[in-house]
Amino acid sequence: MIEDLKILANKRGVPYQSLLKVFLERLCEERDAGGSTPRSKPT
Repeated sequence: MIEDLKILANKRGVPYQSLLKVFLERLCEERDAGGSTPRSKPT
């Protein structure tokens, strides 16, 4: 998985850490906007 991220980042000409940060930011934004399935809360 990390290797795939490194390859994709290389194709885009950015460090893979920066690309990972962008993906994580988008994932969090989608989660906060209700774009993903909510997790069940522990009881």
